Amino acid sequence: MAAIGQRIKQLAWALTAHYKGIDEFQVCKQLNNQEQELFFAMSKPDQYHAFRVYETVLQHLEKDRNLSELEIQLLKKAALLHDVGRIKGEFTIAHKVLAVIIDRYIQKKPSAERQDIINRVITRRRPYFLYIYYKHPILSKQRLEQIGSHPLLIFLTEHHHSNLPVQQLIADVQIACEDKHTWQQLLTILRSADEQN
Repeated sequence: MAAIGQRIKQLAWALTAHYKGIDEFQVCKQLNNQEQELFFAMSKPDQYHAFRVYETVLQHLEKDRNLSELEIQLLKKAALLHDVGRIKGEFTIAHKVLAVIIDRYIQKKPSAERQDIINRVITRRRPYFLYIYYKHPILSKQRLEQIGSHPLLIFLTEHHHSNLPVQQLIADVQIACEDKHTWQQLLTILRSADEQN
């Protein structure tokens, strides 16, 4: 029941995003020109969502002071850029509502059938809004790779919706062992902030 309440809150935020706005100065301060282009290519509701995730990440960072400046900077960028795979016009509020309802139905299917349905949507790219719903983390990753983003930023963006445990995702990353704990910590913060918004 709490999930439904959260979804209703998200819908209200999306519907009022055009009126509330975001702190564009703060966005421009955190992102370079290429990243800003990606951010502002999203719809206003997605920009507003990303900015709320960013603000929630800032609250997490107040409690967690053992990160380097680079890690903090990349986590802030990930908060703002995690949904850049959803471009304005390709994924409307109506698409989001419909995708959430359909996904809720799909998630009730047995595991193999559920995965088969999702794979067919991704392969056929139909319906397109559902393709974007499932694939936007990978599309975000690709857009960030195209502009030469830092590997940690790409990793956080790609995996912000993954159902796999963070430890399993980290296990395959080619980085030093001491960095794996930090990447795990950053992904956990991003996921938590995204879920809250």
